[in-house]
Amino acid sequence: MKVLRLPFVLAVAMTALLGTLASPASAVERTCYGKTGNFNDNWLLLVDWDRGESECFGVAPSGSIWHTWQTADTWYEMPGNGRASWVANAYDIYNGISSNAQNIGKAVRVVTASSSYCSYLDYATNTWGGWYEVSTSSTCTSSPNIGYEATHWLLQ
Repeated sequence: MKVLRLPFVLAVAMTALLGTLASPASAVERTCYGKTGNFNDNWLLLVDWDRGESECFGVAPSGSIWHTWQTADTWYEMPGNGRASWVANAYDIYNGISSNAQNIGKAVRVVTASSSYCSYLDYATNTWGGWYEVSTSSTCTSSPNIGYEATHWLLQ
């Protein structure tokens, strides 16, 4: 029985060590619209959309992406199981560049260690789509639709 004890003790010690090495980034408590959540050490992005309520976005230590707004009761994870390091920007989406172009949606761009991803909310369906990879300079849309940088603030 003593022969089995040493491998067991080593296995427990290795598991504990690996658990500490692979643990997620530490959490920072941040508040937006009176709702507090645990986020990584990057900023929250507060966006003043051209249409609809303003909204806050942030990334948890696990990399999951969250948002809240003034009338929400809590923070909600963004649909699509996206993962990121930080929220980079937000865009109001219009159906063209003419003076009668209509605001048809909004998009948020997040950044990982190596890529940028966007999620788009179509106002016609009021649903967020899945995450799709874009260039680092993308406005989260393609012709004929135009993405304009939304007014935003970084909250520490």
